[in-house]
Amino acid sequence: MVGRGWLCCRENMLIASTALGYGSCWLEGYTLRWEEEFKVLLDIPKEKRLLTLVPIGVPTEWPAKEKRPLEEVIHWERY
Repeated sequence: MVGRGWLCCRENMLIASTALGYGSCWLEGYTLRWEEEFKVLLDIPKEKRLLTLVPIGVPTEWPAKEKRPLEEVIHWERY
């Protein structure tokens, strides 16, 4: 069984790349179907598993995201 430490690693990579001004996203599930092709492309040894990909790069544009007011997303002691 694979340990879950890679989940934290992936999240830290996403946060760090954004903090440095890069765009990133994680690809999971999608990678399983194409695992062998990705291994060849990225020169990953056959005995290793490819659980997720985190492409990082310079975005051509940042998506505009409107934040909802806190009153809409926070519920104090009840839903």
